[in-house]
Amino acid sequence: MCGKSNRRRADFVVHYRTHTDKKPYACDMCKKKCATKGGLDTHRRTHIGDKPYFCVMCGKECTTKGDLDKHRPIHKAEKPYKCPILGKAFTDAINRDTQYRNVNIAM
Repeated sequence: MCGKSNRRRADFVVHYRTHTDKKPYACDMCKKKCATKGGLDTHRRTHIGDKPYFCVMCGKECTTKGDLDKHRPIHKAEKPYKCPILGKAFTDAINRDTQYRNVNIAM
C-alpha cells in the first residue's frame, strides 16, 4: 500500500490499520474507537483526569506528551504564525487558523 516495512508482525498489523480505519479498541465511557490499546489508554485519561505530563516552567498539567509539546512554545517570545487579516501573531498554526475562522465568521 504505502511501502512502509515493519520488522515485527505486530507493528505491521497496527500500521495496516491506518489504511483500513480498523479500530478494534472502544472506550467504555464514550464509545470512541482507537487503533491500539495504547491509544485507548491515552484517551481514557481524558475521562479520569489523569495528566501525567507537566510543564516545568508554569506547572500546567497535560494528558499527553503531544499536548505538552504544543503548550511549551507559549513560554517563548517567538510567534511565527500571523493572521493575514488582523496581523496578530500566534505561537502555533492551530490558534492562528481558529482566530482566522472566527474573524471571517464575524465579518
